[in-house]
Amino acid sequence: MAPWKPQQAVGIYIAYLICNTFEYIVPAPSSRLNEATVFLCCILFFAQALRRFFESAFLSVYSDTKMNIFHYLLGIIHYVMVPCSILIEGPSLTTLKRLTLMQWFGVALFVWASLKQHECFRILSAMRRGYSGDVLTHSHGIPHGGWFDYVACPHFFFEIIIYISIWLCQNLKWNTWPFVVIFVTVNQMIAASITREWYIRKFPEVYPTERTALIPYIF
Repeated sequence: MAPWKPQQAVGIYIAYLICNTFEYIVPAPSSRLNEATVFLCCILFFAQALRRFFESAFLSVYSDTKMNIFHYLLGIIHYVMVPCSILIEGPSLTTLKRLTLMQWFGVALFVWASLKQHECFRILSAMRRGYSGDVLTHSHGIPHGGWFDYVACPHFFFEIIIYISIWLCQNLKWNTWPFVVIFVTVNQMIAASITREWYIRKFPEVYPTERTALIPYIF
């Protein structure tokens, strides 16, 4: 799977940030979610956007491989439409109600998955940097440490968990968001499978084939 180039990744997350800001100022036409739920999901998504923008712009080290234009456009469309799927489910943000236990669990899961995903990106970045932080190489290698010892793409796995955690913050209501979760899950499963096969072809003698693609010991 081709790594993202800086201008591509940054462009996607700028669109992400703009759409999340838009959620705070435009009231929705329906109210299947209460104000507290919409506000909570907006905050979590905005935090996700800020973190991924930072990682894409300042942490990741990119090779000279280019992203497929259709993949790039899909990323733009995805991050424009996903915030809107929260916006259309709730009223304007006027008052906050007490959060449920499931929502608090969703927040905790979001924080945990975000930290673990950030750890994955730090491991990937460290493979191309020296102790001083300077970039030493742009070549590919086999990542080790953390969840990389179990799966090829743990950062994809935690991306799915992040989206599931936001669904928990909506009290698992069957609205627009489950379809977002399904899309992200299928997309990441396909990407992880392709990436694992690429590792095996690139490093046929040394890649640990006991690593599954996405979910430890399962897939």
